[in-house]
Amino acid sequence: SALFSKTIRIMKILSGGQRFRRKTVNVYDVLLPFTILFLLNLAILILWTVQDPLTYTRLDHRGLDGWNRVISSYGTCKSENANYYMIPLFVL
Repeated sequence: SALFSKTIRIMKILSGGQRFRRKTVNVYDVLLPFTILFLLNLAILILWTVQDPLTYTRLDHRGLDGWNRVISSYGTCKSENANYYMIPLFVL
């Protein structure tokens, strides 16, 4: 959202330069889109955390040593319905 706000600011400056006029970009012009996008991202992430939180799962790699012990393992965070939350985040 911050990068989008900065891009809007640059676009307004450059569009004013085509007419050879001085263009003033107020803080409000940048803060409004940033606030809207930030609040949308925050709402999606809060919903995801409350409705379908990530859970840490540790899985074993294949292979055992001489005493039948697991040699190595790895862990990942998983969510049952992650796509329902990731797609709107990528769109924003």
